[in-house]
Amino acid sequence: MHLQPSGGRSGRDARSEGSLRRGGVRGPFLVAAYVALLSLPALAPILGASAAVPPPVELGVNETTAFMFALDGAYGYNQNFPSGPDTKVSAPTPNADTLWKEYFRYFLHYQGTGTPPLKMVRIAVGFDFGNEETYSSWKANPAAYYAVFDPMVTWAANAGVHLTPVIMHCTQNTANSWPANRYVTESLRTSHLVEFSRALMTRYESSSAIVMWDLLNEPTPHPGDGMVPWVANVVSQVRSATAKPITMGFDAEFTFSQSELTNLMAPLDVWQTHIYADLAFATPGNLDILQSWAAAVGKPWFLGELGTNINTGYFPAVTVAWLARGIGPVGSMALWNGGIGGAYADYPYFGTLPAYSTSTSFDFSVSLNPTSGVVLQGQTATSTVSATLLSGTGQAVNFTASGLPAGAGASLNPVTCTPSCSSTMTITTAPSTPTGTYQIPVLVGGGGVNRSVTYSLSVNAPCPSLPPSYPSTSWDRVWCDSGLAVKLADAPDEPNEKFDNNWGRGAVAGIRADNIGFRSGRTLNVATAGNYTFTAGADDGIRMWIDGTAVLDQWIVQAYTTYDVTKALTAGAHTVRIDYYEGVSDARVSFTYTVAALPDTTAPAQVTDLNATSTGTQSVALRWTAPGDDGTLGRASTYDIRYSSAGPIDASNFPLATRVTSAPPGPAGTLESMSVTGLAPATRYWFALKTGDEVPNWSPLSNVPDATTQSPPPPDTTPPARVADLNATATGTQTVSLRWTAPGDDGSSGRATTYDARYTSSGPLTDATFASAIRITTSAPGTSGTAEAVTVAGLSPGTRYWFALKTADEVPNWSTLSNVVDAVTASTPDTTPPGVGLYAPANGATASGDVLVSAWATDDVSVASVSLYADAGLVGTSPSPPYQWTWQSASVADGVHRLTVLGGDTSGNSASAFVDVLVSNAPPVSPRVTFAAWDTDHAWVEIVFSKPMNRTSVETNLQTTPITEHSLSWANDTHLFIVLTGTWSQGQRHVVTIDAAATDLEGVTMSSGFTYEFQSSQRASSEFPWSLINIALVAGVVLTLAAFLRTRRRRGIATRAASPQM
Repeated sequence: MHLQPSGGRSGRDARSEGSLRRGGVRGPFLVAAYVALLSLPALAPILGASAAVPPPVELGVNETTAFMFALDGAYGYNQNFPSGPDTKVSAPTPNADTLWKEYFRYFLHYQGTGTPPLKMVRIAVGFDFGNEETYSSWKANPAAYYAVFDPMVTWAANAGVHLTPVIMHCTQNTANSWPANRYVTESLRTSHLVEFSRALMTRYESSSAIVMWDLLNEPTPHPGDGMVPWVANVVSQVRSATAKPITMGFDAEFTFSQSELTNLMAPLDVWQTHIYADLAFATPGNLDILQSWAAAVGKPWFLGELGTNINTGYFPAVTVAWLARGIGPVGSMALWNGGIGGAYADYPYFGTLPAYSTSTSFDFSVSLNPTSGVVLQGQTATSTVSATLLSGTGQAVNFTASGLPAGAGASLNPVTCTPSCSSTMTITTAPSTPTGTYQIPVLVGGGGVNRSVTYSLSVNAPCPSLPPSYPSTSWDRVWCDSGLAVKLADAPDEPNEKFDNNWGRGAVAGIRADNIGFRSGRTLNVATAGNYTFTAGADDGIRMWIDGTAVLDQWIVQAYTTYDVTKALTAGAHTVRIDYYEGVSDARVSFTYTVAALPDTTAPAQVTDLNATSTGTQSVALRWTAPGDDGTLGRASTYDIRYSSAGPIDASNFPLATRVTSAPPGPAGTLESMSVTGLAPATRYWFALKTGDEVPNWSPLSNVPDATTQSPPPPDTTPPARVADLNATATGTQTVSLRWTAPGDDGSSGRATTYDARYTSSGPLTDATFASAIRITTSAPGTSGTAEAVTVAGLSPGTRYWFALKTADEVPNWSTLSNVVDAVTASTPDTTPPGVGLYAPANGATASGDVLVSAWATDDVSVASVSLYADAGLVGTSPSPPYQWTWQSASVADGVHRLTVLGGDTSGNSASAFVDVLVSNAPPVSPRVTFAAWDTDHAWVEIVFSKPMNRTSVETNLQTTPITEHSLSWANDTHLFIVLTGTWSQGQRHVVTIDAAATDLEGVTMSSGFTYEFQSSQRASSEFPWSLINIALVAGVVLTLAAFLRTRRRRGIATRAASPQM
């Protein structure tokens, strides 16, 4: 449905026009293209005939804005009268009643002057501009909505006008439009449309003015986006609310496939299309095609909108011809002529309008509020039956209800009234009334008019207050709603004693996903008495009773949560009842139980093999075998180990003994050990232990062994030996180098602990002056015989100093004073560098692997150190001769590298020397056999190697079979002849083997072992008598030489070696 263009208004009118009108010029509607898509004979069986009363074949007009403006309180504005869009009826219209009274007077005018008469209006009564405006206002205040709708029905009936209400008209091509939202059956928009439609259909079902319901205007443009099932679903949901025809208006611009078209039409009673074309459309041929299509469809065809290609015009000739063919009604898009002629010669009309007939017959409509009810057996439902006067003078009507289920009764109060009026219907059920849904007709009749509406009554069984039974083989469940008020089903039961039913968001027990619960009972038979822990979990609420006593009540909305309940039970049968409910979303319920284990009273076994061994002056080692947790089984938890020096330990004095910390026990049978320390030397101790489990249960006291700690050795009174070779050398103007040999700990054996070295410039050191001399920092002594050295720095130039030292052991026992030496520091600075050089390797030498580098250094004072560098990297530094280092040549790439020695003296002077060496670390090439052949004429095997071989190594690793007797003849180190000296026969197979251990002259072993097989033959060599030869490598590769090897009579070993041929 579309608004005509205009240039006049703003505000309310601009909103409706901008929201509803599509701009642009439409192309011609080519009906033939549609017919080509149809298999005409197949359509009627697919679509089926409509069961509804077909609408009258008459002319109507589309009205998009009048009802919308009336809902906003702008009474009188409409699309048609008196002069087209954005106009307002001429008479004052202060309310909805006067609006519709004046609006339908225009129909009275065109019924009297027009050909054909104007008898129908397709009128939009619901609007969705993106926020479901009409639905929301109706839901909030239905009385205000009906205050506009009711007088529209009344005055339409008084004017003899038939109404086709368009229940929902929405915007197009916007983000919030129905096409943008597509057709989702489960959407709120869809459920609101169904709710709104059913309410209108039920309320106005008895109205004679309403001849057809149009659910939604132009649900396009995407028929493939779920629209086919969506239409079927919506129609199926509203079908029971009305017996009037149901239609939807489809925009004929969009090309539907045959499958979409036939399925889309199937649920509708009346097929409706909207056609906009130019004047060329109004031809008998096109109408014939439409008529043929309508006949194939087998349902009435409503041209819901018919207009020119500028959205406004009207085809008088087409409408007359269409109506004459009896295909169905037609709704002009507008009465405005658009410059090309209009419906009626006097349109627009501003003259006097006809008055309504004073002899209007009595008529009324009937509605229910609510239209349905749900009760439990024995409960009562009520509804208000309203009779609304539509026309004529009110007359008394009677109210009756029928079709009640067994045991139910109905009363209406009052039974009689004069419309407009209402009566309260009360339906009372009995406890025995069968469950189910019943359609109860409510008849209102009087004054020759009978109207009826249907009340839907659902009778449910109440949920029992207790589980049906407590069987011992399953949980007896009765299923109810979440409030445990309405019974849903007696099954399924739960066969498992312990269960975890996790339905997630699916159907609970196959019944429904939400608003469900159960009462359940079961008898548990427990074998032993004890404390039982019952664990029950639920999403949402759960209650539990044991033997009739409530033990758990968590009747709340919650995510899945488990609860533990502990109860003492006797052996035997006990009843358990569980009530459960699920609200919405996830559903889960679980139950399990355990019995507490009997108390552990079994102690670990007694340890009987405790052993004590003295391991020192202050320690004793204990050993024993670990017992178990229960006797000799399992693993105990702790040990209590004690000792005493007061005498043997027994059960009475064990707590008084000294406790020892120990590691936890190992598994039964484990050999345990520990050391008891901190004991007194040469003392007898007694030991015992007990073992405890987790309770703890303690084992009996173990056996009681004893051990005596060892006596301490005699005190150390032997001092280190006196240092007698202390040497002092001045190494500069401020330094002196001291050297000596380390003594031992006890005399000259062992290793001492510390040195006390001192110097003075006051004269020779003695025992009396040693303590007052200046102390020198030294490192700890080395083992006896080690060469020791230290440099004394910070001295004065040209000064004589005396030096001495003492050595101490760990006690400490101090040695006597060493020999006293002196040295005079140089008077002038030393500027002469040391001399350095390399012994090996020589310059230009080839190096590989680990290379020993040796150097020499001399100085006029003292050499401080010599360092070796390979290229720029430091290899090592030596403070004293011999100056030698091992250089790993493999750490550098092959090639020429420079080895440099840098020597420095104690005065800071330095000098260097270098050699260049060629590093070659490439891996050696292993020798291999390159040729092998058997020469029948000479009874030898000829072998050629790739490298000169170590003949002894080859001979040691060579074997021949089956003839082991052979001799070897070498032409040179690469050329070998193996002569078989034993007896051999024709056709005999021979094998020559050389092990991989054979080496060349460089000592490199062969890359692999070598095997040569051949078959002996006595044919002449000129016949090339070679058989198939196989050369098999030890690595598993067998080279098969399939050709015959040519041999040439040798004239001598030298000739063959000099000019080998194959």
